[in-house]
Amino acid sequence: MYLLRIFFVLICIQTSWAQGLWMYPNKGQWDNRILYNHPLASGRLYVESDGLTYFLSDATFHEHEEKNDHPSDAHQTCHAIKHNFIHAQDVPFVAKDSSTHYHNYFLGNDPSKWQSSIRGTSALSAKKYFPDGDLNYLFEKDQFAFHLELKPHGEIHHFDFTISGADTTFIDKQGLLHITHSFGEITYSKPKAWVLLSENERSEVPIEFVINDGIISFQVNSAYDENFPLFIDPSLTFSTFTGSPVDNWGFTATPDVNGNLFGGGIVFGSGYPTTLGAYDASYNSGTGSFPMDVGITKFNASGSSLLYSTYLGGSGNETPHSIVCAPNGELYVYGVTSSVNFPMAGQSFDNTFNGGPYQLQNSLEFNGSDIYIARLNPSGTALLSSTFVGGSSTDGLNSASLFYNYGDQFRGEIVLDDNQNIYVSSTTTSSNFPTTNPFQNSLNGTQDAIIFKMNPGLSQMIWGSYFGGSGVESGNSITVGDNGSIYVAGGTTSSSLAISGGHDLTFNGGSSDGYALRINAANGSMQSGTYMGQAEYDQTYFIRTDIDNAVYVYGQTESAWAITAGCYGNANSGQFIRKYTQDLSATNWTTMIGASTGHVELSPTAFLISDCYDIYLAGWGGQLNQLYGQASFSTTNNFPVTLDAFQLNTNGSNFYIAVLDQNASALKYATFMGGASTSYNHVDGGTSRFDNQGRIYHAVCGGCGGNNFGFTSTPGSWAPQNLSNNCNLACFKFELSTIEAIAAQPAPLICIPQSVFFDNNSQNANSFYWDFGDGNTSSAFEPIHAYTTPGTYDVLLVAFDSTGCFTPDSVTVTVNIGAFTAGAVQPTTSICPGDSYQLEAYGGNSYLWSPANVLDNPNSPTPTATLLATTTFSVIVADSCGSDTLQVTVDVNAPTLSLPNDTTICIGASVDINAIGSGNITWTPSSFLNTTSGSSVISTPQNDITYTATATSTNGCTAQDSMSIFVSNNPPDPQLIDSVSLCYGTSMPLTAGGGSTYFWYPSNNLIGANNQTVQISPLQAQYYYVDVTNSCGTVSDSVWVNILTAQIWAGNDTIVCPGQAATLWANGALYYQWIPGANASSSNGAQVSVIPPINTTYMVVGTDAQGCQDSAYVQVNLFQPAFVNAGPDIYAVQGDVIQLNADPSGPGTFLWAPPDEVSCVNCLSTVVTPNQNAIYTVYFTDQNGCTAQSQVNIFFDPFFYVPNTFTPDGDMFNQYFRIIGGNYLEVEVSIYDRWGELIYEFTDLKDYWDGTYNFRPCQDGTYTWKIIYTDFSNHKEVLTGHVNLLR
Repeated sequence: MYLLRIFFVLICIQTSWAQGLWMYPNKGQWDNRILYNHPLASGRLYVESDGLTYFLSDATFHEHEEKNDHPSDAHQTCHAIKHNFIHAQDVPFVAKDSSTHYHNYFLGNDPSKWQSSIRGTSALSAKKYFPDGDLNYLFEKDQFAFHLELKPHGEIHHFDFTISGADTTFIDKQGLLHITHSFGEITYSKPKAWVLLSENERSEVPIEFVINDGIISFQVNSAYDENFPLFIDPSLTFSTFTGSPVDNWGFTATPDVNGNLFGGGIVFGSGYPTTLGAYDASYNSGTGSFPMDVGITKFNASGSSLLYSTYLGGSGNETPHSIVCAPNGELYVYGVTSSVNFPMAGQSFDNTFNGGPYQLQNSLEFNGSDIYIARLNPSGTALLSSTFVGGSSTDGLNSASLFYNYGDQFRGEIVLDDNQNIYVSSTTTSSNFPTTNPFQNSLNGTQDAIIFKMNPGLSQMIWGSYFGGSGVESGNSITVGDNGSIYVAGGTTSSSLAISGGHDLTFNGGSSDGYALRINAANGSMQSGTYMGQAEYDQTYFIRTDIDNAVYVYGQTESAWAITAGCYGNANSGQFIRKYTQDLSATNWTTMIGASTGHVELSPTAFLISDCYDIYLAGWGGQLNQLYGQASFSTTNNFPVTLDAFQLNTNGSNFYIAVLDQNASALKYATFMGGASTSYNHVDGGTSRFDNQGRIYHAVCGGCGGNNFGFTSTPGSWAPQNLSNNCNLACFKFELSTIEAIAAQPAPLICIPQSVFFDNNSQNANSFYWDFGDGNTSSAFEPIHAYTTPGTYDVLLVAFDSTGCFTPDSVTVTVNIGAFTAGAVQPTTSICPGDSYQLEAYGGNSYLWSPANVLDNPNSPTPTATLLATTTFSVIVADSCGSDTLQVTVDVNAPTLSLPNDTTICIGASVDINAIGSGNITWTPSSFLNTTSGSSVISTPQNDITYTATATSTNGCTAQDSMSIFVSNNPPDPQLIDSVSLCYGTSMPLTAGGGSTYFWYPSNNLIGANNQTVQISPLQAQYYYVDVTNSCGTVSDSVWVNILTAQIWAGNDTIVCPGQAATLWANGALYYQWIPGANASSSNGAQVSVIPPINTTYMVVGTDAQGCQDSAYVQVNLFQPAFVNAGPDIYAVQGDVIQLNADPSGPGTFLWAPPDEVSCVNCLSTVVTPNQNAIYTVYFTDQNGCTAQSQVNIFFDPFFYVPNTFTPDGDMFNQYFRIIGGNYLEVEVSIYDRWGELIYEFTDLKDYWDGTYNFRPCQDGTYTWKIIYTDFSNHKEVLTGHVNLLR
């Protein structure tokens, strides 16, 4: 049985990294719907029984001490999104692990909600969470992820889910599920699915999200078992610490030709892990506060073991700046030493330490400094050659102003040509640095770059030269071209470099420029050079060439370099990449990579142009570079990464690795490295390298501060933990671009003559070789092959890259070929009824026989059938290659036998018994028979008896039948009741006895005349007769049937008003049932009271003492309902005389209430004079005595009529501002000008405003009035408005 697993990751939910990635259980501190709580950077992710809730906010949550459910008292906006698994089952979640830290929750003032020592888990599993599968929540690549496991033969739609609360939900072209919300979006990665074929073998299943009517499902695009895994994402090959228990710092790394990794750093004491036979297994001491040696360690290609590990150094201090491995496995180390006794081997170019001034760089002391170059044999057991290179001042330490990043003091690079000649770029302040055939023979500034070439044995400097102007230079990088030139890059503060033939021959200002040089590799002569930069800080850190000898540089800048059209880039970032022609005379393009902060962000650590023109780069940034370098804004935050990144998020202090397409046309891949919850990742100087297959080999100073998991490490690596009390040299190897040979697994079984279609999912390959395992091969991309013989074949696919960019890869898939033939064995003999027979079919792996009810196992190839009759069986024979339906007939040969029906005789009579059948017939018992064999016998029995006849066929099969003879000794004795009574219109049964047959008459109202029991329903009293018969004769008998009749009366028919009760009566019975009874006071009495809703006929059913029933009817009708209307509500003015009028439905009498306030209590119309709000009711009775009533309300609401304009111009028309009002107790009127000044006021509406203020006319304009009044309920109200004054 196969198990389908589905994986997908939430790739755009920013997780809070405080104390790592954990889900915290609910122990009662939160709402009981929450099972686990995972903190996000801006919200929460709740694990619930039926799915997830994303609780998002525009506030930032603080996880160190959670005191309440809200981040602050400030206003915040929240957005909740629900992920609901439709078929979720209520099962428990099981935590995988437990965090070492814990949280305490004191929420609100309810102590029951206070919980302490709550520890998190990094993974949850729920078995049988779905009807056909399991659910797992976990963290992958620092992201929250789902794993769904579908059981064999499970229904994948049981994984369906819905998203509610989102703004939009959609699937993009890459198959990612986007869930947008108020603050951004949540993204689910494209799902991946695998079938687990065995413990070590899995097969990928193509799968994607689909949305249909709001339901999100997983759609499988082929059978579960059709594909092997597609490893298309870049992957971390290994990452490991050295495992040293003593402090050691990471500087430099390089590969060998077999993909093994060398890591180099410095070690501060004994205990560094060395290997048996290592060149130097002992710590050589050192000087100052941090005495140190160099440590060199070679890891195997998977990082699981050490190939060798050794110390290197003398009694002073040493650092390794750059290492490179020759094709023969020899390792060259370039660095700086202050040891007068640094080990010398071979014929050294210079075996004497040249001294120099004291230097303190990054807390590391140097009592003088020389460059050293050392050459170790391939096994690391011997130092083959070494030499000092230097003058009397500081050599190899970039101690001037150009160490912009932490660790820049330890820059420079060593490379080899095809003949294993050595090239080094570095720095010196020595005026007597040894030079040979120099293009610049003296020190021009305080610090110059130096470039030199030596033979493989380090005994000769072939050429060497200073390079610099009046300022400061660094020699950061060097590379060997295929055109007879070497290229050097670094930084300069000099405006007077002796360069020519390059693109830019002028210093561009600012604190420094970058530069690049082209030098003749054979004689060391300068060929061309160029500045690069703008008016701020610029420096070049790496230089490389492609297979066409075009030149590429990678550096830092504080300026916004223009990005060439068609190039991918991040404008205004702190890192630049530029491509030059091979003579440096022109640029092809320029771009920038980074976070667009406008400042330096990364310290470059590695650079490569592959044979396929892809551009690889690496660097680190963050807090350490801000504190101890000049890059005050260094960070990895906001760098671009691709969705398939190994690490999508960063803590700002990580490594960054990126791959650009040819000519920087696109970002192919980018990732962070180091972990988002770890210590500050960095290197302390030196270079790391890519190989031409796109793998990076990198050194790291990791886990500083004694953080034993302070840098990402891989399972099975040599040392997954930092065991020192401070830092450890960590190394990682990362596969960025490789060929991956991937052949999809065909169907589990291919049946002849069907052909096999081979799917090819290989990556980065363009040539292929297939070996089908049967002697046939193909070079097609996806061949079709037909096998002719069943069997199991191992098919080999080898994937190539014809350009040579990538190393070939191979994969093997297994193909099972089958064929189908089916058959069944036909029986050759017959069987007797009830016997068993074993059937037989062959040629399949599944069988289905029918009919199955006579078989012991219908799914067996050889079932046993137990039969009573001849039967034809069908069997479906099937295997994975086909099926067939076959038939098998089993003949059942049995004699036939049939006897007459049972019979009754009178004693003394005889019976002829004739058997119908085949075979020899015998009879038992022999009593009263004339013979016991033959088909006919005569019996004269004296008592009841049963005979059995047995027929036997020639093959021994038998058949039997029986008959009984009943003997009567006496005539019949009828048993029948004399008389019965029944109610008129009903029926009843009559039963007779004493015979074997019966006949009833007369037939009127009688059912079943020939039965022992009949049903009668006569309409009048009468006799019924029955003839009772047995074998000895017939006797008659009779029964009298009496008819009972009930009679009842009911009354009286009547007419009532709607809603009025009517009394009904009945007599003539003991019990009564009134229908309808819903409105009756009692539905089973002789007298009832009813209130009919409409004209109604009532039926009463009466039952008398004999149980007989009769019915009678009473009619109750309704008068037309009475109606009266007192008129609409009235709004009056105090003192009004108000007439009230009733409008009735017809003639009748009236009554007004309250009676003491109306002029006529019994009149159709009346007059009232209320002085406050009042209600009056009129009661009406019509000629039938039916009543109705109605009310009228009288309101005395205050009112005011205020003009909006008046014209006090003396024409006496609209001369004054007057207000008319009523229904109030008190009033106060105020008038204000536009500035709010009181102009006029009065408390009597007989008063008015004439448009003057203090007897002077007011100017034209708009004025504000305010009325304050008290109503009759002593409520004070305010009205305001405007009036226009026009003259």
